[in-house]
Amino acid sequence: YREKISFALKSQEYPPYKASGFAYIHFARYERNLFRWLFMRDRSKENIGDSFADDNREVIDIIRAKTGFTEETALMFHLENWVVVHGIASMLATEYLSLNDDTIDRILSDTFFGLLSRYKEMERK
Repeated sequence: YREKISFALKSQEYPPYKASGFAYIHFARYERNLFRWLFMRDRSKENIGDSFADDNREVIDIIRAKTGFTEETALMFHLENWVVVHGIASMLATEYLSLNDDTIDRILSDTFFGLLSRYKEMERK
């Protein structure tokens, strides 16, 4: 899984941040059982919150470099985007919904730019 994300970040098919989301979604689509085991199991006894920033360091750094956001803001921005990415991935992994890449691309862009606009506006206040 991590190799697929790393490869996507370097592939230049999409901007790096979008590439990480697409790689996660494609992993869910094509490796359904492994995706479910890794990302859709009961993790209530795990202390995930403390490791979220560390586990996502590469994309948090991309967000900070491109936006100038603080660590805390970049982390929250990523979390909000990632909820959408994980939702799409979960729907594909469970075959609840079928989306083509063009539709996924649009959803990811709309979410990213909508949140970016909101966060930039919050910074101005």
